[in-house]
Amino acid sequence: MPYPTLSDVLVAQPANYLTLRDGLTGLATSVDAHARGMVSAVTGVAWDGHTREAAVGRANEEKTAFGRIANVAREAASSIGAHVTSLQGLQAVLILDVIELFLDNYVIGDDWTVHDAMVYPGGDPVLDSVNAKVRERREQAARDYTSALKGKAGEFAAADRSLAHDAHSGIEGLNTLSPAGSAVSIRAADRLLDELRHHRQLSPTELTELREAAGLTPEQIEAIREGRPVSIAPNRYAYLRELMVGLDEMSPSEIDHLADYLGGRSGGSVQASLANGLQLMGNPLVNDGFGHHGGMAALPSKVREALQRTPVSFDTSYMAEVGPLWKLNNYHDLLALKDLLGKGDPALRVNTDIDRGLLKQAAELAGATSNREGLFLQYEDENGRLVKADDLTETINGLAGLVSVDHPA
Repeated sequence: MPYPTLSDVLVAQPANYLTLRDGLTGLATSVDAHARGMVSAVTGVAWDGHTREAAVGRANEEKTAFGRIANVAREAASSIGAHVTSLQGLQAVLILDVIELFLDNYVIGDDWTVHDAMVYPGGDPVLDSVNAKVRERREQAARDYTSALKGKAGEFAAADRSLAHDAHSGIEGLNTLSPAGSAVSIRAADRLLDELRHHRQLSPTELTELREAAGLTPEQIEAIREGRPVSIAPNRYAYLRELMVGLDEMSPSEIDHLADYLGGRSGGSVQASLANGLQLMGNPLVNDGFGHHGGMAALPSKVREALQRTPVSFDTSYMAEVGPLWKLNNYHDLLALKDLLGKGDPALRVNTDIDRGLLKQAAELAGATSNREGLFLQYEDENGRLVKADDLTETINGLAGLVSVDHPA
């Protein structure tokens, strides 16, 4: 077990963290007071009607959001205070043990090794025999003291790590909940899309931001499988939402090929992350903890159109030339979505509106192929080109296979 040295413990100042604790406590108090004052200012104005109701509702939403920030600050302050108390107690015990051992003629090394420092006068056989027994007993005691001191030093180190972890987590929690954190994420998403549109190389940081924003933990995935809502950090949600807004005017094919120029691992990482981001934002169970959640309405408009538009219609306009046609209205968009989403993580294809939309489109296409009533029909895509029946069947099977892992869909 790693442990600090005796010198480390002697100079440690756990009480320094109390400044952070007090600052977080003060922040929580100020945020709460600000939220109450904001609601009071809105509700105190003498006005009526829908505008007032909307303003009061918005003020209360903001109060709830500020309340979450205050709670994180307060919990972090409480945790830091508890860890400081624990550290101070362990430090006091260690120093007291060292002093007691020193007074009992033991020497303690910086690595907590204890040695017997007693002077044993000799010259008398009887006394030498007694001294030998005393020395043996004290040397064994020194080994026991060494083990005990190192154990306590290990506890001190563990408490110190816990303190640092909770302090860091508290600050990170405030960063993710704060409006500034979401604003930074929005700017990062805008910057990423600008780089992709202009075929510029992405930095490792940009690739990591995109990959991490579009992922869930195994526990979160399991919760979604069970139909339970999952909250992700507001700044991550803001990043994904801005990404969807930026992709709004792109066709599924354009999104699918957006990162082709990168090639290699970078291109594959971006394509997989875009697919995962679409699945997350198309999932009504994924939310930011502030009332915003994914679903069909959160997807880019042309992706949404591809999933909702009637995929096939019967056309008799060309009966004299080629016979009756099934008009495929969004065939290539569905092909592009199948290709793109197939590059993502299958574990994220759970309970999503994207999968439900794809399943609906596959079912309607399959219905068209099975309801020909003995007529010789051809299939024409949205670009006016004929599609072979075998190719259409392969597409239908591909769509069904893609969503087959999403049992709730």
